[in-house]
Amino acid sequence: LEWSVEKDFYKVYYSTEQFESTGFTLETCENPGEVIKSIKTNEKIFETKIISLISRYGSDYEDLKEMLRVPEGNDFSFNFTYNNKTNIGTVKQIPSVNVYAEEIPVQYVDREANLEPGAITIKVW
Repeated sequence: LEWSVEKDFYKVYYSTEQFESTGFTLETCENPGEVIKSIKTNEKIFETKIISLISRYGSDYEDLKEMLRVPEGNDFSFNFTYNNKTNIGTVKQIPSVNVYAEEIPVQYVDREANLEPGAITIKVW
């Protein structure tokens, strides 16, 4: 990869997600005729999708359970921990025994398109 320090380097992200702040428009691009040198595709977890899943838990529990492949005869709950340690999640009475829990570290894209660390905790019983 050759790069001249005299030229600007732009990283451009695309998503169908709507953000509260973008900070960049085509009008702010100094050289809109620049050539794309590299394309990388990856998937990210969006804060809005996590909130949507939590909402579905209350209104569409059985379909969500099937989508997440929770075994028949079991129940589940989950919560999400933001970078600032704030928790949001589902509310369900959990028995005191035979509960499997796992915390999964994730990087999520917040409402302003920032990549942040967080964690999803899933409990199945």
